[in-house]
Amino acid sequence: MTPLLTQLMRLGWTETKALNALQDQGIVSDNCVTLSDICESDAIKAAEWLKGLK
Repeated sequence: MTPLLTQLMRLGWTETKALNALQDQGIVSDNCVTLSDICESDAIKAAEWLKGLK
């Protein structure tokens, strides 16, 4: 399991909710439609950002 998926499970977020939040924050591209579309470097940034949420 990837760090990004781990954080989504911890928060109880859906893929859609996560993508919307990450795109709103400018962490991932608006062109990403699924989590698998997120490049590895952005997925690491996304996991770190999500880690800071409660």
